[in-house]
Amino acid sequence: MQAWIERCRLIAAGPLDGIEAPAQELADLAAGDRRLMERARRLLLAEQQERPDDPIVAQMLSLWRRAFEKGSWSWDDD
Repeated sequence: MQAWIERCRLIAAGPLDGIEAPAQELADLAAGDRRLMERARRLLLAEQQERPDDPIVAQMLSLWRRAFEKGSWSWDDD
């Protein structure tokens, strides 16, 4: 999950031409791991609570949301 968060933060802090390609990259990086995405969301929401006016955290949440929409997630407990 740390690699996912770091990549998301790097994307969010950089210049974005759009959200679709970066969100797809993040969905691919998660590789269908629903638990990774759930943990990442909880971490991002906690960060947002600590720093509600941080634009990078807000962008990370937007990227998470779109990556989740684009991803294909396994609901098995394997």
